Amino acid sequence: MKKPHTQRSSVPSNGLSFGEQAAKNIENARKGVLADMANRADLTQSVKKLRDAVSASCRESHPEWVTTFATGKIPSNLELSNATIELLIVLEQELRDGKVNTETLDQLDEMLGY
Repeated sequence: MKKPHTQRSSVPSNGLSFGEQAAKNIENARKGVLADMANRADLTQSVKKLRDAVSASCRESHPEWVTTFATGKIPSNLELSNATIELLIVLEQELRDGKVNTETLDQLDEMLGY
C-alpha cells in the first residue's frame, strides 16, 4: 500500500490568494502583449498566453464561459485596444476582490475574438 504524501512542497508559497495570483498572471500576460505590440513583434504567443491566463483565472468561477472562451479563436495579430486594456484591468481587480462579473467576461470575449 502506498504511503500518503505528507511532506510540504518544496515550492515556496508566495502568500497570494487565488484571485490575487490570477490577477497577477493576467497582468503579466497583458504587459507581455503590450511589450510585443511596442516592439512590433509577432503577437501569436503573447496573445495565446493572455487567453490562457484569462481562462485559467476564471475556470473555477465561470466554467461554462471558460469552455467557450478557451476554445475560441484569437487573431495572431490582435493588438489590444485601450478599451480592452481597461477591461483586462477591471477583470484583474474583480479577481482580486473575489467576484468576477459575467458581463466583464462576455465583453472581453467579444474584444479578444473574431
